[in-house]
Amino acid sequence: MDSFKLSYYTATSMEIPSLSQGLELFMEENNKVSVYAKTQTQLFDDNRIKAFVKQAISSDIIVVSLHGGKDSCPGFDSLIKEFENLKNNNRK
Repeated sequence: MDSFKLSYYTATSMEIPSLSQGLELFMEENNKVSVYAKTQTQLFDDNRIKAFVKQAISSDIIVVSLHGGKDSCPGFDSLIKEFENLKNNNRK
């Protein structure tokens, strides 16, 4: 299997241990993945939010775990806007 990129966002970080265990099992089967994970407290300024959105858009898989709606994810609207831009550009 080819390597893929996973971007993971969690508002609370409570599921990071489960994610880690799942990835370990996945990689034990000789699968390759690079993970970029962020929590709400790590996205505290515009530069960090922009970096997360850029990384997420370039990923093969994106998981966003909200706790309390989109307000629990700094940059949620920016991420959705980038998805829409990508979608519109692919239609051309």
